[in-house]
Amino acid sequence: MKNNWKFYKLGELIEYKKGYAFKSTDYQDTGVRIIRVSDTTYNSIKDQDSIFISKEKASLYSNHELLENDLIVSTVGSRPPLYDSMVGKVIKVPKFYEGTLLNQNAVRLRSKASVNQFFLYSNLKTRRYVYHIESSIRGNANQASITLEDLFSFEIQLPPKKEQDKIASILSAWDEAIELKENLIEQKKEWKKGLIQKLLTGKVRLPEFNESWRTYKLYELVEFKKGKGLSKDKVSNRGKYKCILYGELYTKYNEVIGTINSYVDEKDGIVSEENDVLIPASTTTNALDLATASAVKDKGIFLGGDINILRQKKGVYINEFLAYYLKHIKKKEMAAIGQGTTIIHLYGKDLKNIEIRLPSVGEQKAIATILSKADQEIGFLQEQLLNIKEQKKGLLQLLLTGEVQVNV
Repeated sequence: MKNNWKFYKLGELIEYKKGYAFKSTDYQDTGVRIIRVSDTTYNSIKDQDSIFISKEKASLYSNHELLENDLIVSTVGSRPPLYDSMVGKVIKVPKFYEGTLLNQNAVRLRSKASVNQFFLYSNLKTRRYVYHIESSIRGNANQASITLEDLFSFEIQLPPKKEQDKIASILSAWDEAIELKENLIEQKKEWKKGLIQKLLTGKVRLPEFNESWRTYKLYELVEFKKGKGLSKDKVSNRGKYKCILYGELYTKYNEVIGTINSYVDEKDGIVSEENDVLIPASTTTNALDLATASAVKDKGIFLGGDINILRQKKGVYINEFLAYYLKHIKKKEMAAIGQGTTIIHLYGKDLKNIEIRLPSVGEQKAIATILSKADQEIGFLQEQLLNIKEQKKGLLQLLLTGEVQVNV
């Protein structure tokens, strides 16, 4: 740390206001928005299920109003690493939400005149801050809380104001780059949605194909099998045989399964064949998670338990096309078949009567190639985004501790 940097407690650097416990009887569908802890993720505000109060009532609580760049800190929530619902998480208010009102179980922070607000915010997005929250949390995993006394005891190294401003401008530029990349990813996803609706339904045909599409029941195309259960001690990243586990069907970035880093030494069990399609068989979340079909790219992969295996009976489809079709065109229909409450099951036998419309194998391959390239492009952008975020983390450590000097 440089000589002109000093340690301060967070409470010394801010003015704060607790959120207000608005009455649910005052809620309405329009008016002035109320921001609840449940409306926030780790770094943003959601618009689903928004609540409002009338402008007349809102005028009585103007001291709880949020302005652009205010910081919202959740004082209740879950423990890390459940970051979206984490107690102590910090949100910077976008301009769009200026004029909204802050609800209870959160506190609004505004930096004092000698402190750059973005410099302060950057300190509250570091791993060191998360460690502080983890060591201060009270309560259990799902109902944790933090006192303002503990929150405000977090220590921050503060340089002179001009240096804060310079560091804040550098970090803000990185945040803008991250936001641009995130916006581009969302645009690509919307573009891909349009492709899916046009190509997988036959509304738009590829010019080189003119054969009619045919309709099948799913049971006419596939046999339904189940993966083999595996104990955790048999799975590693050093086994002899590649293995796909149930949890790996929930792939974050790719629609079609690529490289899997799980292996087993067992020989016996169900192994993948060409044109297999995999669907999760149970979940503890919701039935829409089960409506996730993935195509296996390699033969001879050991398939773990709680996986529905759809194995081709007729050579009239390719698995990438069928996986895309089931996931995007039949998602709601598949979800409606899920059974159970605490644990929701999706059984192969219940899927048998789902209707599948297929073009020729040649057209399927062409459509799957287009969608796969779209997935690859989105995956590439997401990898770039992760790299930018990782680089920013390293920069945070250097700039917020004074290890790297900036010219002011």
